[in-house]
Amino acid sequence: MLAMCTISVMSNERKIFPLNQIATYLGVRPKWLVGEAEARRIPALRAGTQWIGEISSIQDALLRQIPNQSNGEAVGNGMGAEHG
Repeated sequence: MLAMCTISVMSNERKIFPLNQIATYLGVRPKWLVGEAEARRIPALRAGTQWIGEISSIQDALLRQIPNQSNGEAVGNGMGAEHG
């Protein structure tokens, strides 16, 4: 049985959580977020059988993937497949 978790993050804290918990916090499916980690589009680390990451770094990486409305390119420098 999986335990429910609440992630409380203050702006100056940097904490590592399993991606399934981060997915719940972000409102996305854990399988999708793991796919983003496997594709190296978000900063995450495989620790044994699970993926872990830092919430604000993952949020930043996801925000960089949002297309810019004016030119259709991703905002920021991105972390897509073209980088690695």
